[in-house]
Order: sequence, then C-alpha cells, then structure tokens
Amino acid sequence: MDVITISPGGDREAHHLNRRTLLADYAMQYSHKYSPSYQAQSLTLLSRHLPESNIAALEVADVEAFFRAACKKWSLSYFRKVHGAIKSFFGWAHQAGLLPSNPCRDVPKAITYYAPPPRAQLPALIQYGEYLRSLDRAEETIVQRMGDMQRFARKHHVLEASGITLGNYLRDPRTQWSQEYRRKIRASFVSFYDWAAERGFIDQNPTLALQSIRPGVPPRSPIPDSDLLQGFYAAPLETQAIIALAAAQGLRRVEITRLHSRSRRGRHLSVHGKGDRIRVIPLNDLTFELLKELESKQGSGYYFRNQRTGKHLHQSTVYKRAKAYIGEWCLHSLRHRAATQTLRAGTNIRVVQELLGHSSLATTQVYTAVSFEDLTKATSMASWPRRPIERASGSSVRTFDLENLSTTEVSVLAAALSNHLSSRSTEIAS
Repeated sequence: MDVITISPGGDREAHHLNRRTLLADYAMQYSHKYSPSYQAQSLTLLSRHLPESNIAALEVADVEAFFRAACKKWSLSYFRKVHGAIKSFFGWAHQAGLLPSNPCRDVPKAITYYAPPPRAQLPALIQYGEYLRSLDRAEETIVQRMGDMQRFARKHHVLEASGITLGNYLRDPRTQWSQEYRRKIRASFVSFYDWAAERGFIDQNPTLALQSIRPGVPPRSPIPDSDLLQGFYAAPLETQAIIALAAAQGLRRVEITRLHSRSRRGRHLSVHGKGDRIRVIPLNDLTFELLKELESKQGSGYYFRNQRTGKHLHQSTVYKRAKAYIGEWCLHSLRHRAATQTLRAGTNIRVVQELLGHSSLATTQVYTAVSFEDLTKATSMASWPRRPIERASGSSVRTFDLENLSTTEVSVLAAALSNHLSSRSTEIAS
C-alpha cells in the first residue's frame, strides 16, 4: 500500500497543532461513540495519512489533491475508509474550535472519485452482467467479475484491449495485488473475453495469448487444535458459535452469516451455499448446544445479527469477531480443519465433499491437509524388514536401541518377538 500524506501547499504560516495532540483529543472525544476496533482503525489511518505537524494550515485544495492522487493507487474499499476517517476528523476538529476552517467542507463523496467506465463501453458490460445472471452464477461471483471489468474499464477500453495490455495491467507493481487476487482478475478477463468473442463484440480474443498465473501461496493449513481450543474457550458465546460452525461443521463465513433460527430443524441445519445451493447437514453436540443457547438468549432471527436493525452481520464482521480469538489463523483455516479431521477419522472423501458443499471433488482435496504423521504411517505400511527374520535356532543377532526405534525396526522387532513366542510355545507343548 502506497503511503500518501496530505501536504499543505505553498509557504503557509506554521501552526502549533500537531498530529499526536489532535488525535489524542479526537480519541478521547469519540471513545464512547465508536467500537474499539473501529476507533483503532480510524486512528491508524489518520496517523498514516495526516502530516505530523502544520495540520491547521491545510486547505480544501490540499485535501482534494490528496484524494485525487490516492484514488489512482488504492482500491475503492480502502479509499472509502480513509475518506470517511479524514472527513470525520476534520469535521470534529473544526466544530471543537481547534481548526479555523474545515478543509473537507466541499469534498465530494468517495465514490465520485472513481469515475464510471466510458459510456461507449457500458452496453457490453451490462450485457455481460446479464449473461452471468442467466447462468445462475453465485452473486459473489457476479460481483467479482463485474467489479474486475469495471475497474479495468476506467483505465482502458475493454473492447480494444490487447493481450499485452491485459498482461501489463495484471503485472502492474503499483497495485500490490496478491498472486491469488491477480488469478481472480485473470479469470474475469477470460470469462468476459470468451463471451465477447462469442457474441461478436471483438474479432480476436486477447486472453488466448495471456500467460497463466501460478498460485502464489500453498493451500492454507488447518488451524492446530491447541490454538483452536485456546481461542474458543476465551471467546464469548456468539463467537464460540462462529468458531464451531467453521471448525466443526465446515461452513464458509458467508454461510455462517446467513444462518437464521429457521435454518435449524432439530439437529439438522439448512445451509445456503454458493450458487444458491442448499445443503442439509447434521449438527454435532457442540454446535447444537451453542445454537440452542443463542436462540434462548436472543430469540428467533439471524444467529449473528445487528441488534439495532435485526439484519444479519456482514461477513467481514463475522470474520473479524472470530479473528480476534484465533490469532494468526484465518477463518478459512477452521474450515480446512473440519475437512482434515473428518478425513482422518476415516470418513469417505465424498461425504466430506457433501459436508463442505463442493461441486467438485478436486476442490475438496485442496481443503484436506496431509500431515507428516499421515505420510509416515502410509510409508510404514508399505515397508518390510531389511533382512530376513531368523528363528531362535539361527545364529543371527541384532541389537536394538529401545529409546530410538525407527518405524521399520519396530516391525522387525515385533516379527522377531512373535516368532520367538511361537517357538517357545511349541517347546513347552512338546
């Protein structure tokens, strides 16, 4: 993320107010109004993008220039957060009499800085969106595909782009996108231009010459049970239910967000998954008890709701609540844990596929981790003794270090003891 700071233009008179003083007062004033997490986020953004001193010298043109430069480098999501934090801060400072004027008084809404695609490109993009909906694609997929193409259309003409243009866009170092995010954008390009070529919008598909993008990171590891239990027992009831639904039932965070008390019928839970597919899974004792307790505490409705509106929480809020108790692990690593544990218990992988709601078995295999112990057990089962096992009458003698036995030596020793006991039994019987 490029760090851009608002700077006062020209040679203006310096003022005694500095960032640290103002932010301390701002935090004290609004400590009762905002949640600790939101307040911490706002203070972090303000510390990052406000100048250390001379804040009172800032004018509307300075803030406007800052936003114009920032919108070209940041995602709309991050830009909105910074935009809101800065407008709130300067509004408070002016109202409190700490600043002579509010430099954000004429600053427009955040979305206005992100100009829509040129009008000539809109028909193709609109028809592409209708095409995706006709395929009954999941809403999350449609939002991803359309968002990727609209962002690209702000800088390039989508129907005239070449493979080189697409490649340069994906590799632009200024974006600082992760490898996985670049793969998603490339998938959006392939989907759009396949459709555009088929419908006659373009003569040649530019993605045919587009290089593939390898996964940037290996599949996520499942959360260790030690970290899971430590976070679970420290969490409040609502967060415990989120953790259990992910780590013991294998639900996605968007699926957890949508759960309603109507979703549960006894010990069966209806899960609204990707592509509007509904799957019914059995509840284990832990999750059943947690959901029952939530229903008793807050009545019918969404399990994870905004207490003021009654609507379900956004999936990012659900993620943050769980993240506060699982440390460095992400919520998806809990879903990996559910898949891996059920497989290690001897469950058929097709059953795990149904539990996770995957349309492809290959996807399920990515979610299931193989530990080193699993590999050791597999290779040991395929092994055999290095030398033939001699009976008691033979002259072969081997020495074993009982404190440092290898897996193969355990097999050899077990076979030797079995032969010895069998011989002893024969001698006693005779």
